[in-house]
Amino acid sequence: MTVRIFATGEAGRPTGDVDERTRFFGNAAARHVHELLKSLNGSCGVTWGHSIGAVVQGIEALRAPPRARGELLRIVPLCGDPMVEDSAALFSSSVLAERLSSAMGIETPKGLSLAMLPAWLPGDFSVAEVNTVWKLIGEMHAYSAIFGGRQMRAANPTSANKTSTHYASRLDMILTGISASGRPLGDGRGPLFESGGLKETTFKQLVLADLGGVLIEKGYLSQGQKSTLSRLKARWTGLSEGELRRCAERAARPDSRSHLPGVVVVALGRQKAEPLRVAVERRLVNCLLIDAELAEELALRCP
Repeated sequence: MTVRIFATGEAGRPTGDVDERTRFFGNAAARHVHELLKSLNGSCGVTWGHSIGAVVQGIEALRAPPRARGELLRIVPLCGDPMVEDSAALFSSSVLAERLSSAMGIETPKGLSLAMLPAWLPGDFSVAEVNTVWKLIGEMHAYSAIFGGRQMRAANPTSANKTSTHYASRLDMILTGISASGRPLGDGRGPLFESGGLKETTFKQLVLADLGGVLIEKGYLSQGQKSTLSRLKARWTGLSEGELRRCAERAARPDSRSHLPGVVVVALGRQKAEPLRVAVERRLVNCLLIDAELAEELALRCP
């Protein structure tokens, strides 16, 4: 695993404004992410969030020359829309994937937008209603191309199926953020609690954080809690833990071709130290792009 630390303000002039710190950090990390993408011949998945948005904005500001013709790079979204206010939609997976493709000077794959897909299925839907919605989702070209069918994902999501053609099964890089401890799903949490009778206090007992929408569960859950969490995960339509883990494992292999980037996590702030420690411990991360404050806190937690 590699770790790179970036500034969140000018030397000697720290800023307390979160948005300003995030923008500064994004601009600082942008060149490194651009270099990773510039040398990548394969597919990169993008999740959602303000940190990723800041990096994408930084890459746009670089105005770097486009990639050479003939070099293959596909950037695809990995999450449905959070279905919240318009400001959060600006940092949706589909919007960020399209902006990043444009900034890298490549064509956005036609029809590979998940903008019409809700990130979560309502919890108060009956089994018949859920099956109907999944059937409709299965008719989406974008979903089939990125994730394959529902049954395919549920059958064995961690298997290395060499015949798989959908993007999520063979990602060379995933660019993602991670939520703060005790605040999983950030802007996408609203609809999650609006249906199905799920209480946020119950949710926090089960989940520490999320990594690109993939829930990082707490340890030592009872069977009842595991069952509740399993039903909750079944409502998520985006990137699965199996697909995330497979990307990380491929990049970590000694024979990994061309040193694949794997799972690249962009994060800043002390409050993300514990989720990152757990994600690293569970081998879900290959590269950390973080700020000095978070690096300090991680050093304390990972002696």
